[in-house]
Amino acid sequence: IMVKHNGRWVFMNGNEIAIILSDYVIRKKKKSFRGDEIILKTTVTTNLIKTICERNGVEVCGELMIGFKYIADIMNKLENEGKIESFLLGSEESHGYIAGNYARDKDAVVPAIWLAELSAEMKKKSKTLVDVIDDIYKKYGYYKNYLTEIRLLSATGKGKIEKIQNTLRKNPPSSFGDFKVSKFEDCFNRKPILSETDKLSKDVLIFEFEPIEGLLSIKVTVRPSGTEPKIKMYFEIGFKRVSSDEGLKKIKRQADVYLRKLEKVFMLECYKIIGVDFPERGFLLFWQLPLDVKMKYFKIESKIEKLKQIKEKEKRKQELMKLVEFLGSNPIEKIDDAFKKKNRVGIKKYLSLS
Repeated sequence: IMVKHNGRWVFMNGNEIAIILSDYVIRKKKKSFRGDEIILKTTVTTNLIKTICERNGVEVCGELMIGFKYIADIMNKLENEGKIESFLLGSEESHGYIAGNYARDKDAVVPAIWLAELSAEMKKKSKTLVDVIDDIYKKYGYYKNYLTEIRLLSATGKGKIEKIQNTLRKNPPSSFGDFKVSKFEDCFNRKPILSETDKLSKDVLIFEFEPIEGLLSIKVTVRPSGTEPKIKMYFEIGFKRVSSDEGLKKIKRQADVYLRKLEKVFMLECYKIIGVDFPERGFLLFWQLPLDVKMKYFKIESKIEKLKQIKEKEKRKQELMKLVEFLGSNPIEKIDDAFKKKNRVGIKKYLSLS
């Protein structure tokens, strides 16, 4: 969702919405709790929900495999045991939510109503959902969640995805740069495996790291996508709570620094497995570009720089568009940060096109 906060639009991702919903339903229903309330989430959904639940005496089933069917399965079990009234909320990081006993798939009707109610309450106080989540962070701790990927097209890409996953599974590194692995889990070991579909869902590797410099937790989860030609990496960094606005701003900045550092060393290890010497500036390219497209950019970068020699402005622009047409829509935006890192200015300014 997009929230207008202090005059600008702020995007709130699936994890942030799940945090707000978890806190909201607990606060709203706490007076009527029977003592067996439960919230469900998948293993890649933010673990801040665990902290919120633990602090409020709510059970959390938080290590479910990725896919809403696993949330639905627990709901079925609760109903069969006569405990469905204890179910408060089910969430997955990819904007999937359910509340109530009306469906067994993501159905955000009730959560959407809750968000509307909460937004209306906050508006009366001249606040927004951004204020809400910052207050939650100050009360329970700050968690930074981030999803990225290596997109590998074609049949050879499928083989490379399998090679990354199988290598990490059979020979899990004891560290990635300065980040030391404290726990490794291969979810194939979560028995029983009920079907081929279930097996695909459990093709998940979880790396937990020793916390450093005041961090509560560091976690990376790796899995091949079930629908697209890519391998996905879910990063999570958890901080202890801070009470002040300035303290929260500080740890948000620290989280970004740690995240970028971990992302680089972790993904460079994955690139190494498939024999790719990935340039560090590659992390500045649009993250969803396929790997071969990212590498192609570095092959044509010098050609872009040489366009400066063309005297006629319109000709420079035409030649530039020919060079970057392989990037699809908005090509300059996808590569400009990497170009700027090397040349100190963006492409349009470098070529006097702006």
